[in-house]
Amino acid sequence: MKKEYDFSKAKKNPYVRNLKQQVTIRFDNHTIKYFKDLYLSYLKIWSFFAGCWVRWKRSD
Repeated sequence: MKKEYDFSKAKKNPYVRNLKQQVTIRFDNHTIKYFKDLYLSYLKIWSFFAGCWVRWKRSD
C-alpha cells in the first residue's frame, strides 16, 4: 500500500442516491403482537417480516 493516495481526480459516487434510508414507522400494539405471534411461531425474526409487509403494502 502507498503511504498517501491522490484523490484530486476522484469522482463522487453516482449510486449514493440509491442508498437505503432509515425511516421510523409507528405500529400500534395490536399490529406488533400480530407479527410477533405469527412469525415467532415459525422461529423467524418478526421485525424482518414486518418490514416485508411494509414493502409489500407500499408497492400497491
